[in-house]
Amino acid sequence: MPAYILIKAVDGWTPADPMVYQKGYPVVVMETDQYVGAQVLPTFVQLVISDATVDDVKHYAKVWMREVDWEIIASNLSIDGHRLRVFTKASLVSASGLNSLTREKVEAFLNKWGASIISVAANSVTFDILISHAIQSDGFWDRDVSDFVFTETGYVQTGGIHTTEANYSSVAEANPNNVAAAIVRAGGTVINNDAINKKMTFTIPRSTVLDKFKGDVGEKTYGPFACRATILTPAAVDAIIAAGGNITRTKAQVASYLHDRLTD
Repeated sequence: MPAYILIKAVDGWTPADPMVYQKGYPVVVMETDQYVGAQVLPTFVQLVISDATVDDVKHYAKVWMREVDWEIIASNLSIDGHRLRVFTKASLVSASGLNSLTREKVEAFLNKWGASIISVAANSVTFDILISHAIQSDGFWDRDVSDFVFTETGYVQTGGIHTTEANYSSVAEANPNNVAAAIVRAGGTVINNDAINKKMTFTIPRSTVLDKFKGDVGEKTYGPFACRATILTPAAVDAIIAAGGNITRTKAQVASYLHDRLTD
């Protein structure tokens, strides 16, 4: 079944907003028997690709996402400190740097985990993080823990196992079961639960902490950068409008209509 594409024919009402469909943006890709064929000018134009299926061209309507990746630059296992670099995946960054990672996009999340930014470059932020500090951070606990008192009581370099005491005696409403559940949810193991004095000791390996950290920051920075990376050129849209707003072309012909914004 030939593929049908509905394309925006005019700019959206807020052209500066990357998530608003602009002129030339494919809005939806579907099979030709799924649309009614009604004239949709002046807002949209329609394009049927006679020799392509939806699977062939569905990437035209793919959202341009932001997704980060990581590199460990150096580690000091005696203190379990690590220098990492976080960056937007290269395949998602345009030639001129559109969708690059900036300090502003990631700083708050790094701070929440007790990390310290060292340097910023085009599409990357380099930072230091101590596992012991990460364990005691708001990011690890998924809440404000400024009213907790933490003490690292042990660290085994081989395997990176940290033992930490969490004293939550100043938190009147704190429930030992909830504190224990938060530790287990983060991947730790409770080894002593002093419910009377509101102290809890637990162990957790560095790998688990790093995985949780990367997952949390990755999830919070993941999201759409723009509606589309593949668009039709303004000239192509104008040609469809001139033809009445509804044309049929081959996939080879449509290739000349397209612009990949990753080349910008």
